[in-house]
This record gives sequence, C-alpha cells and structure tokens, in this order.
Amino acid sequence: MRSRILALLASVMLFGCTAERYFVGDGVEALVYQENHRFEFTVKQPASVKSQLVQLVQAAEKQNATAHYSIVYRTKGMKQLAKDAMKRFPELTLNNHRVDYKYRAKEEADLVVNITLHKVKAESCKPSQVMLETYKRNCFVESSRMQQVVNKNRLVGE
Repeated sequence: MRSRILALLASVMLFGCTAERYFVGDGVEALVYQENHRFEFTVKQPASVKSQLVQLVQAAEKQNATAHYSIVYRTKGMKQLAKDAMKRFPELTLNNHRVDYKYRAKEEADLVVNITLHKVKAESCKPSQVMLETYKRNCFVESSRMQQVVNKNRLVGE
C-alpha cells in the first residue's frame, strides 16, 4: 500500500506538475551585441570639455542605462575633470563598476572616453493579415520580452 502511494506521488510529481507550455508558431529572432565608441579630447578649455562630457554621458544613458565607461587620462587634472563631469550622474558615482579610470602617460589625447553599450537588434513584427498564414504568431510578445530582458531597468513593476 505504501509503495503504491509513493509511486502515485512520484508519477504526479514527474508528469502532473512539470508540464511546460511552448509557444506554437514562429517567434522573433534577436541579436544582442556590444557597441564600442571612443572619444578623444584635447583639452584647451576645461569648461567646454566638461560640458561636452556631460552631454556625451547623457546621450549614452538615454540609449542604454547600463553603459560602461572607461576613461583614460594623461594627468591628474584630466582625471579630476572627468570625475567632476560624472558628479552630475549620481547613479554612476554610486555604481563604480560602470566607470573605470586608467592612467596612461603616453596617450596622444589628454582624455579618452570609451563607452560600451549593449544593444538588441530584433526582427520587426509584421501585422497579421486576414486569410494569410505568413505572419509570426508570437512575434510581438517575444520581442517585447526580449527588450525587457536586455533593459532590466525598464521593466514594468520594479
């Protein structure tokens, strides 16, 4: 009797509770890739370079809020200039893993900013048409899910 109950519970656990659902039909395909951008500054007027750095970081944060910044400097003054520009963004000063400062005396430019962005390229979803089976059934749902997974800070409800 005991062995029958254990066999019944084991079969329910194996087959009853672990049923998975899979979407039928074609979905969307996506590619997640890194974009690397390099900006070199020769500093003649520190105030204008600081404002350019602020605009550059604002544009990068607008595109991807998890961008990584690697700042290469030649002198301590250039490092301080970059740190002053980054003070406008408290999320970058708190999360130091997103901003790296590197000293290179032999660099040609006074200040070099390398920005790494993660982007997703997804297939565009075509609308369905009546009496045609050419559309992809779960395309919109899957592309929305991929966009949220790539940009976790844009998740609804967090």
